[in-house]
Amino acid sequence: MAASDNRAIEVGASANAVVLLVGSLAALAGGLAGFRWGGTLPALLGLLSGVALGVLTHAIARVVIGSRRLRERRAPDVRALPPDQALQVLGAMLAATGNSGAAKPLLDGGVLGELARVRKQLDADDPEGALASLELLATTHPRSPALAAERARVLRRLGRVPDSLAASRRAIELALHGGMNRLAVQVHEELGELEPQLELAAASWARLARVLAASGRADAAAHAQTRAQAASAPASDSGADVAAGAEARSPIA
Repeated sequence: MAASDNRAIEVGASANAVVLLVGSLAALAGGLAGFRWGGTLPALLGLLSGVALGVLTHAIARVVIGSRRLRERRAPDVRALPPDQALQVLGAMLAATGNSGAAKPLLDGGVLGELARVRKQLDADDPEGALASLELLATTHPRSPALAAERARVLRRLGRVPDSLAASRRAIELALHGGMNRLAVQVHEELGELEPQLELAAASWARLARVLAASGRADAAAHAQTRAQAASAPASDSGADVAAGAEARSPIA
């Protein structure tokens, strides 16, 4: 939770405590005044008047606190969005501002801003320039799954299928390791007809299968689970072949 939210909660709790105290004192004062001036019935009326005054004060305080929170609430940081959505937002900002430089302070100095520029290069039909930009970014952000995912897309566009598959594998494994499950699913789905050529470790296939199942993609999850079993099979099969070969070479008693 943000520090501003914590401060808002603390202010709201303090205001509620003050209002409760004021309401209790108003009810007590109204009851005592009514009892002193006229007996039981005026005391009851005074008590009810004090309670009504406390309720009104509480309602006014809630309205004031709520309006203050609305005024102080900040827009969500684009870095809190999933990478695909953040890139869409930043790309729209770049397209809207053109070369005016108005969005430059918002986009400088971050991976998402650089990726937005790469997307702009692709829109300008410059995949080679986009790939060069991505290669340069990879030297400073080697473990960014968003960079690896974008690199896989650019390489597919250039027709470099083996390299794109390697980039897709790295993007999926980095995303799974970093908890960016949505990006891992997206990269997997973008492979399309190339998916059978994708090679992942058995543990990565199994984890991807769980992520796909959690996202409601039952068929894709079952396929990934099958790939996980197939990826783990060669080790056991080779062990069995070695044992069978040793038995065949052993002398018969």
